[in-house]
Amino acid sequence: MNDFRNYSTVSLNFSSRPTIIHGANGSGKTNILEALSYLTSGRGLRRASLGDVVKYQQNSTQEPVTGFSIFSKISHEFDDIKIGIGARLSPTQDTNNNAPKYSKEIRIDGETYKNSTVLGDYVRAIWLTPSLDRLFTGPAAERRKFFDRFVTGFDPAHNARTSRFERAMRERNKLLEKNILEDVWLTGIEAQMAEQAVAIAAARREVALHLSALLDAGSESAFPFARIAMEGDLEQLIGEKSAIEVEDIYQQKLKDNRNFDQQSGRTQYGPHKSDLLAWHGSKGIEAKKCSTGEQKALLIALLLAHAKLVSQVAGDAVLIMLLDEITAHLDARRRAALFEELRDLNAQLFMTGTDKSLFSAIASTSDVFEINDGKVV
Repeated sequence: MNDFRNYSTVSLNFSSRPTIIHGANGSGKTNILEALSYLTSGRGLRRASLGDVVKYQQNSTQEPVTGFSIFSKISHEFDDIKIGIGARLSPTQDTNNNAPKYSKEIRIDGETYKNSTVLGDYVRAIWLTPSLDRLFTGPAAERRKFFDRFVTGFDPAHNARTSRFERAMRERNKLLEKNILEDVWLTGIEAQMAEQAVAIAAARREVALHLSALLDAGSESAFPFARIAMEGDLEQLIGEKSAIEVEDIYQQKLKDNRNFDQQSGRTQYGPHKSDLLAWHGSKGIEAKKCSTGEQKALLIALLLAHAKLVSQVAGDAVLIMLLDEITAHLDARRRAALFEELRDLNAQLFMTGTDKSLFSAIASTSDVFEINDGKVV
């Protein structure tokens, strides 16, 4: 048995067959998926900060742990790729709460990289978690983050663009809050925002078009035919004007809105306000008005289409799918259909669930692990 809660190191070996991880709630199943999700750029599937992931002693007389590391060896036909991901303790503290601060470190075949975009050359990850079951009825920000993860799977550089845009936007908001209204400073920051914003909107629109084409080409199955669209001013403009024209329009909009944004305390216009719209295609009903089971089925339909899209552009990168509690809200017919469709994908599958019997249709051709109180059987 491997105990990944009480010991500093745990080693798990996975074959190319689907992996099923089952156990009670809170036993630690999702921890394994989260570790795998760190092999991609950005935050993991829980979107937790490195500081939240690192477990350190709360007693002020004890030093925090120095970080954590995840080592993986990805086997290809002719060679193995060794990827190490780590969180190292920074000498400075988080200014928001004086907590220890950590930085992400990346090593690939012994070479250190600062930009996590490089991970997309080796691993592309797609995941679905129980929190996404409420995606269509929740806030627009969650749908936007969900779709941006889709875009990052298609184009690993997308995550860096969104980070650069958000940093520039925070800097602009601080200047406005402090009433520092020098045109040269604000214009420079707004130019950075415009460049990244248009690239973000263009990437979203491209992926939405590709996904729509795959969804349109697919046949009706146990999972409903879905329609999607990105709703946003910039995404709309990208389809009508050149990127340079849209940059100029957005930069002018930011300049015109300085007073309004200063009063409201935030930037009111941009790609951070866009939303993902979805419909049950055959019924013509908005996803948010569908039943819980239909919403889950629509999510899976989008996920399967996205996996097909990513596999087309991933090149030599390994596609892994992390499906946490994937069988929840699915009847027996849809569970069987899901396993059939997953078998046809060129991806390494990791699925979790509380009940082993829910995977009976695929268990004989899978590797099955049981988690019991943090221990892998």
